[in-house]
Amino acid sequence: MNGFNYGYQHIPPDPMQMMYQQRLRSMQQQIQPQAYGSMPMPSGLKGRLVTGRDEAKAAQIDLDGTPHYFDCPSEATIYKKSIGLDGMPIFEEYKRVISQAQPKEGDIIAALQSRIEVLERKLEGVQTNVQSNANDANVTVKSESNGADATAVR
Repeated sequence: MNGFNYGYQHIPPDPMQMMYQQRLRSMQQQIQPQAYGSMPMPSGLKGRLVTGRDEAKAAQIDLDGTPHYFDCPSEATIYKKSIGLDGMPIFEEYKRVISQAQPKEGDIIAALQSRIEVLERKLEGVQTNVQSNANDANVTVKSESNGADATAVR
């Protein structure tokens, strides 16, 4: 009021300091806890190659419960190690199972064709032995159901 500023001087803001403050605010907004289903998932699996089961069991892992995978190509095995809710380690082993050789498609088709030919030959034999009674008016049909005889006459 009377021209005295009582030791306070007006200092213009430093542009670099303003930029750092803005960056700090944006980083703090990113770090703030988000809703439970919207947390970003890690982009990869934790683990490494090992030479055997003993090395996988002895490997140090994070205590947050995330699983670590240890691939052992020499044994065709994948080991999974994590920490359970009780704080005890969980160690799982996945072995590759080699199935028996599957027959080739050509072999399957040939086997089916030979079965079809056998069935066709059997059907040809049945067709020559079948006599039609459709034109015969005096056909008697005998039924054994309920012990009664049923007779059909014209």
